[in-house]
Amino acid sequence: NSLLQITFYLCVLVVSYKTFMSRKVFYIVTLVLLLSSCSAYKYVPEGEYLLRNTSVKTDIPKEDLGNANLKQYLRQTPNTRIFGVFPMSLHLYSLSGKDSTRWINRFLHKIGSAPQVYSDRKRIQSANELQKFAQSKGFVDASVITDVSLKKRKAYGNSYLFNSRFP
Repeated sequence: NSLLQITFYLCVLVVSYKTFMSRKVFYIVTLVLLLSSCSAYKYVPEGEYLLRNTSVKTDIPKEDLGNANLKQYLRQTPNTRIFGVFPMSLHLYSLSGKDSTRWINRFLHKIGSAPQVYSDRKRIQSANELQKFAQSKGFVDASVITDVSLKKRKAYGNSYLFNSRFP
């Protein structure tokens, strides 16, 4: 299966190079194929979930919260994405092998970022931090509702929703 995949990628590379005759296009296609062939789940432990996104929504006006960035209170954040789409640093990390004695593996670990694994404990800590922040701003009846969807080794929609009465 992997031999067939490698052969397919090589054919695509040769065709793209002969068709476009542009080195820039050839390098871009090569980079995309190389990064897409790596599994982002290589370093995610079995039975764990890769954190895909988080969000904070509130019915409290931002002015009443002091225009604070509420995401700073979250204990876990997903891997950064280029243009909001492609997690480049995660794929660079996944390109590395498990042998830490090789310099290329150490280099890829250094420039990449490890997969952010979903943690239920950190979700609860984040909800408590958001609630304490709202209470410190005078919203004593503040509550935080969390929602997460776990599908195919991915944690989606890790959202935090403030519900509060005005002080």
